[in-house]
Amino acid sequence: MKIAFIGAGYVGLVSGTCLAELGNNVVCLDQNREKIDLLNQGISPIFEDGLSDLTKSNKEAGRLKFSTDIALELKDSDIIFIAVGTPSANDGSADLSYVFAAAEMIGKNAKNNVIIVTKSTVPVGTGDKISEAIKKANPELKFHIASNPEFLREGSAVKDFMNPDRILIGVNDNAVFEKLSTLYKKQIEQGFKIIKTDIHSAELAKYAANAYLAMRIGFINQVADLCEKSGADIKQVTNAIGLDKRIGSHFLNPGPGYGGSCFPKDTRAILNIAKNFHCDFKIIDAVVKANDERQINMAEKVIAVNDGDVKGKNIAILGVAFKANTDDIRESPALKIIEVLADRGAILHIYDPQGLENAKEYFSKSAGQINFCTLVADALLKSETAVIITEWEQFKNINYSLYKKLTTIVDLRNIIDGSKFPEKKYVGIGKQAN
Repeated sequence: MKIAFIGAGYVGLVSGTCLAELGNNVVCLDQNREKIDLLNQGISPIFEDGLSDLTKSNKEAGRLKFSTDIALELKDSDIIFIAVGTPSANDGSADLSYVFAAAEMIGKNAKNNVIIVTKSTVPVGTGDKISEAIKKANPELKFHIASNPEFLREGSAVKDFMNPDRILIGVNDNAVFEKLSTLYKKQIEQGFKIIKTDIHSAELAKYAANAYLAMRIGFINQVADLCEKSGADIKQVTNAIGLDKRIGSHFLNPGPGYGGSCFPKDTRAILNIAKNFHCDFKIIDAVVKANDERQINMAEKVIAVNDGDVKGKNIAILGVAFKANTDDIRESPALKIIEVLADRGAILHIYDPQGLENAKEYFSKSAGQINFCTLVADALLKSETAVIITEWEQFKNINYSLYKKLTTIVDLRNIIDGSKFPEKKYVGIGKQAN
């Protein structure tokens, strides 16, 4: 049985590679020749722990291939996954143009009785529209539609795929469910849970999960603000509430706000979905607004500890990736914080273990004084203030002599011990500054 993934981006590459690791015959397809050439050379275009090794080993084993010849590869594929991007449109809705382009390509090239599976995050009812697009491209084609959303965290995506909380398959046909279940046979035998839903429920479940997690982040950030005002300590508060089995400790770490390729896009999209169905989703609307404000407030926090003026001051920015263990800077809180500080005249020295090249490209046309450092020491030794934005383990283990050369440390992730710096100003999140 041959499996094809249309789209060799983050979702398609990780999912396709991991399905190959489970013993399936997979081809990842993409129109970006440079990306495919890199993959065929054994080079992953994205930084994700364990991914490069898996792509190499499965390619060498003959279970995984990469190609730009989409039409040819679709002709003999039994299962086709749509794993293209669904970026935010101007109104916050998911832009499905890539999805429908893939559907048209499938209609023109796929064989009869093919199963088409949406892996991309798509609004409720997209499966129906994909079916319409395929029928329009080829009224004679016999096919089945399904939904198999991914629940992968960047930085641990391979681990998440191979050790899933659940495998969710949305179908309207039992035979299709059984066939798709065989792809995950090894995981099912290991006891991982597989869930069958209808297609609409599977499509909404992904959005609902991300919106809920974003809501937890927004909630604990506001609790942290309350801690600062009231004299409470956020670490003690989160420890106390996290021990409640109804709550748990996950996603209770305060910070500069959520970012990345999923939460910002998916919270906006679920608001648009709710609007289309005439549902008032006030909670998530508030979460989106609070997160936008959060990033600006964190920049203002840095300015405040510099006596309200950062003009001409050297500031080290530690971390541009939206989270640790990834090079992804998409909608990272760091971007807005950097932009605000640069606009106020700060001289910024930016370091990130993996996201530096992406940051250089993003800020290539910036008018501010932004410098990029290949060593964390370079950023710190040139600065009076350090701002920790991404929770890289490296920043926890920096030689404290480098931090000691600073006058102020703003730790937006609470990852270092501020008590070690009694001689300087240390400012964390949700606690009193020393």
